Amino acid sequence: MLTLFRNNPVTPVAAATLSITSGGTAQTVFAANKGGYEFEFQNQSTGDLYISAAGTAALGTGFKVAAGQFYSSSGKRIYTALSVWGATTAQNFYAEQW
Repeated sequence: MLTLFRNNPVTPVAAATLSITSGGTAQTVFAANKGGYEFEFQNQSTGDLYISAAGTAALGTGFKVAAGQFYSSSGKRIYTALSVWGATTAQNFYAEQW
């Protein structure tokens, strides 16, 4: 995973381009964090993806991030794991947390 710095040089940002490793099965994007984190997520694939910080992402469960679209936690700190679900293997997405 690549480590970058956002505005404040003391606060690291974890960023990576990833892909669905097994279509139809949710996978963890970011682990739970007691200190909390904010994140941004971009769907770089041609199919829809679903993300969830309130349980396991699945088809129709969580936030739908359509192909080419972007989602941000927009100042809301997340303390639980973030998962992603895609229908097919190798759907690419970009995610970063701080």
